[in-house]
Amino acid sequence: AGNGLLEERYESNSAPQFAYSSPVIQQGCVLMARPGDTFVDHQHYFHKSAILILKHDDEFDRGIIINRPSGFNTRQLGVPGPAWNIWFGGDCEGLRAPHYTGVRTFCLHVSEEFADMSKEVERGVYLIRFDAAQDLVSQGRATPDDFMLFFGYCGWGRNQLQRELDAGVWKMASIDSRIVVKELREESKDLRAMPEIGLDDGIGLWRHLYSRVDAGMPQKDPREMTMMGIDAVEGDAFADAMLRQWLIQNLTPP
Repeated sequence: AGNGLLEERYESNSAPQFAYSSPVIQQGCVLMARPGDTFVDHQHYFHKSAILILKHDDEFDRGIIINRPSGFNTRQLGVPGPAWNIWFGGDCEGLRAPHYTGVRTFCLHVSEEFADMSKEVERGVYLIRFDAAQDLVSQGRATPDDFMLFFGYCGWGRNQLQRELDAGVWKMASIDSRIVVKELREESKDLRAMPEIGLDDGIGLWRHLYSRVDAGMPQKDPREMTMMGIDAVEGDAFADAMLRQWLIQNLTPP
């Protein structure tokens, strides 16, 4: 899975309207895995992931990985109707469930027109039930490309995510998620028009976001580094390779 073309795309785009580190876990924030070998031998899908936090309370945190598109669509999995492209949202109730009925779906969009039938995650970013989105498509009011369909989610128990943040596993950021979602939808259209490019590994989007959080601000956190420094982190390149192998084995149709 190559990501050079996508990195060029993201480098040429303007930065999100706001992007800064946040020490507080909040709904609508984006969680980014720090570079390195934390996920080199387990949970490879978390390596260089960007996770939109959908829910945060004292008991549980839930998010969806927004930079792990799969090579599957709903028709291949026996869902009637038009083919919807599927993103891997996480390891809980996701693509690896034995049957589609065991899958938890999350349908993301940025359309104000459907806001009244949706839940706002963050300003201008909405979640809608998949069946409601299917109805909009069948009525001709929308197309599958107006949505991002995620199978599965990431979940953390009480204080688990905060402990991982404190340990330096993740970087939490407030980002204009509206722009991120729009970019992802456009990227998805581009990739489907160029199947020879292969499945996106998501690293291009991760670099785009990670490098722009707190860009131009004094680096107060000693864990922060330039992108050149990130590329030199021990074990990072091997973890990249393991992620791509995981994508081939788990998110690419046979």
